[in-house]
Amino acid sequence: MMRKRIVINGTVVQDIGYRLFLYEYADEADVTEFQTRNVKEGVEVLVGGEDGNVDTFVDFVKTERPEEADVKAVEVEEYQGKIRPIERFAQGFMLAQMGKFVNIGMEMLATEKGIKRDTGMTLDKQDMTLEKQKETIEELKGVREDVKAYMEERFERIEREITDIKAKIEFF
Repeated sequence: MMRKRIVINGTVVQDIGYRLFLYEYADEADVTEFQTRNVKEGVEVLVGGEDGNVDTFVDFVKTERPEEADVKAVEVEEYQGKIRPIERFAQGFMLAQMGKFVNIGMEMLATEKGIKRDTGMTLDKQDMTLEKQKETIEELKGVREDVKAYMEERFERIEREITDIKAKIEFF
């Protein structure tokens, strides 16, 4: 049985699904022991199993990576410690990922509530603005009627004055 410790260094190796990517291939390569975690240097992988399967996995790690990854180096060394069975890693990893999804879901719900609250406040403000616009329109209608009456009165007076002026001019 062979065991290896692999450290993947790079500028983008965390929070892009690298550990799931590695787990899926480890399972496909019939690796029997597997665990991985994010570390300061990048991503650490412990892998164990039949020599050929571990070698196949190590070759994969050296040549393949998630599309978003930016890997600078892959360091491989012998490992003597204990490694979890791949099934136990899968269980723990999936539970941890579900916990992240729950947190993301809670954040999304809080955001949605905030948007609904803000939208409600915005709609209330729009309703108030529309009400003020209605009041202004009604006031303008009143002013318009007042101006119309005033203008009609002025035109009647001007017409009377013009009639008076014409009468005086004809008299001469």
